[in-house]
Amino acid sequence: MGVGILIFAGLPKHGDYSGFILEDVGYVAPEINNHAPPFTLTNLALETRSLENYPDKIVIINFWATWCIPCQIEMQELQELYQSYTDKIYILGVNLGESPQAVAQWVDEYDLTYDILLDPMQSVAQLYQIRGQPSTYVIDANGIIRNIFYGPVSMEQLEVSISTSQNPQ
Repeated sequence: MGVGILIFAGLPKHGDYSGFILEDVGYVAPEINNHAPPFTLTNLALETRSLENYPDKIVIINFWATWCIPCQIEMQELQELYQSYTDKIYILGVNLGESPQAVAQWVDEYDLTYDILLDPMQSVAQLYQIRGQPSTYVIDANGIIRNIFYGPVSMEQLEVSISTSQNPQ
């Protein structure tokens, strides 16, 4: 009987259980086709950045750590992507709890020019319910999560995601 109900009704969406309601936005959840949870963090210059600071373009949020080997590979590709699509995207590199000094050294080493944000208590990582690093979220210009990549993501995958996020179906 339970199988029949599942076939008829379908499985519940994970976002129905991982989200919450915000007065100005409505329902938000760290899941595809939901509004991205808003957050505020500081960058290395101690400037405050909020997700809503990046309107009218696709936002790519990449959660990473300096000790993460796949993150090292991704950083170079994310920088290349940012330079190629600077008129269409923002990239937010969210570091997971490391010291500003370690992060600054990493940024210099990889010559990163996109926004690097510090998540010292990993509260945004918890809000987005990441499943390890790297984790990458692609959010369209309307604030809707269009793709989530757990683990390494390639430039090609992100280019496809950018293309489909510009013209969501």
